[in-house]
Amino acid sequence: MLIEATRLSKRYGDGPAAVEALRDASLGISPGEFVSIMGPSGSGKSSLMNLIGLLDLPDSGSLRVMGADIGSATVERLAELRNRHIGFIFQAYHLIPTRTALGNVELPMAYAGIPRHERRARAEAALDEVGLTHRTNALPATMSGGEQQRVAIARALVTDPPILVADEPTGALDSRTGAQVMDLLANCARAGRAVVVVTHDAAVAARGTRLVLIRDGRILRDSPLPASGHAGQSRAA
Repeated sequence: MLIEATRLSKRYGDGPAAVEALRDASLGISPGEFVSIMGPSGSGKSSLMNLIGLLDLPDSGSLRVMGADIGSATVERLAELRNRHIGFIFQAYHLIPTRTALGNVELPMAYAGIPRHERRARAEAALDEVGLTHRTNALPATMSGGEQQRVAIARALVTDPPILVADEPTGALDSRTGAQVMDLLANCARAGRAVVVVTHDAAVAARGTRLVLIRDGRILRDSPLPASGHAGQSRAA
């Protein structure tokens, strides 16, 4: 199991104004699973995402990622786990405007110290995987929202992480382009990665293989989704 969370709790603030963002949340995620975490704004889904993505630490409970006990991990070890094993995809894309698609995808490998010639080859392969070979030298300002999101997915894939975490990945896209992005993520799960999508959209959540429903900081449901709801094999155009 890639992610093992047991009775995680997270609190923000102190005193009467404190918010219990997460309460006794437990779940495990294995390779090849496409898990949709769904809930309304303020439900705790983003807090759960931040914990399993190692962007934050729980106040209580236990968390293991890639077999590592997060409670005893140093700051350096947490950064290593994030950089080597988790790919992040955000609604806002977070592309560097002065870098081409290729340059944006190469960036995580530059931070990891991968040689330049290898970075280029791997970045080109990642862009091909998301159907953007023809946009290798394009700047973000010249791309559609769907193209920018696919560059962001290529950037997340280029280090071959076993875990992908996506926060509202279709929130800024039209329905057709959003469906293409979800197809790409489904293909990542079929390839053996664990894919976690955080969303408030029921239609997006239905594309996964498993639904985790969260409200008021508590997991209310954790169950498989019917095969008819899963994303198809189509490739982004």
